[in-house]
Amino acid sequence: MRKKIGRANLRSKLYSSFFWLIIAALGCLIPFATEWSAAGIIWATLFLGLAVLFGWSTIKEIRTGNPVDLQLQAIGDMVEVANQIETAFSNQAYRPNHLYLNHRWLCFGRGGVGIIRPIDSLIWTYMETVRHRIQGIIPYRTTNQLIAWDRTGRAAAIVLTKMEVESALEGLQVIAPWLLAGYSQTLKESWNNDREELIALVDQRRKQSASEIRSE
Repeated sequence: MRKKIGRANLRSKLYSSFFWLIIAALGCLIPFATEWSAAGIIWATLFLGLAVLFGWSTIKEIRTGNPVDLQLQAIGDMVEVANQIETAFSNQAYRPNHLYLNHRWLCFGRGGVGIIRPIDSLIWTYMETVRHRIQGIIPYRTTNQLIAWDRTGRAAAIVLTKMEVESALEGLQVIAPWLLAGYSQTLKESWNNDREELIALVDQRRKQSASEIRSE
């Protein structure tokens, strides 16, 4: 999973670099096509400026490395965590746009984007429906995503079908029944204003759940 997402991320950055190289080349040709008119020079400057700006941004992203590695490093020793994840899902072949869940990990990869969260870091999960509009007016499609907030205040937004999100929420309730599940305005306000209390509540629920499992 780590290597495949990393390769996809690198490919997307290379494609982006190639695109902006073409933009820069067009910018260089504009003055010749307009016989070095003032308008041609202005357009050439604009094209070259955009190419340099986005090209530099792409180079910076490439230098940061595999996005999955950055997440693994935030969790612990990168190699050890990667090995744990590979072992946990060793019986499943990696597929893009597929959510992987077990009692320890939530993992998702799409193109060059990877999301990795330890299950015990999660606090609140729910489904969000996003209605996309052209110019904020004309609706043209609707997508559904699984939102998973962790104890650091980060949200993972994972785009899936509605059925896949519902299945993921059901699966999370089985493997982590202590999670806060479902969206409400009250929960939103509590998350924004009293997050530490919510985290403490979830920690207490997790301890109680573990105690009940041991007593069975």
